[in-house]
Amino acid sequence: MIDAYYEKNAVIAESPGKTAQGATLKSALEPYFALNGKISGATRHTLINEDIALFILDWAVDYTDEKGNPAKYSGTSTDVVRKGADGIWCCMIDNPHNIK
Repeated sequence: MIDAYYEKNAVIAESPGKTAQGATLKSALEPYFALNGKISGATRHTLINEDIALFILDWAVDYTDEKGNPAKYSGTSTDVVRKGADGIWCCMIDNPHNIK
């Protein structure tokens, strides 16, 4: 899933002031996947200029916490994506904590 969405040298805002890029991007996303939850998302806004676009996405991870209770981790992400020669959009910049 990560390789399908992100460009090879994509950058992600791990937390305010801290970024991960390239090979470290997967480890930055590991906490989300470690929840073993259901990941969902919905596009809020899209602004496209030729093969570059700005996506504003609401996302959520529904999971079960360590006490067995339902829990949710969610946010609104700002992503800059590029359309490849194959017609597939891939993320080059991801700020998953943009809007709080």
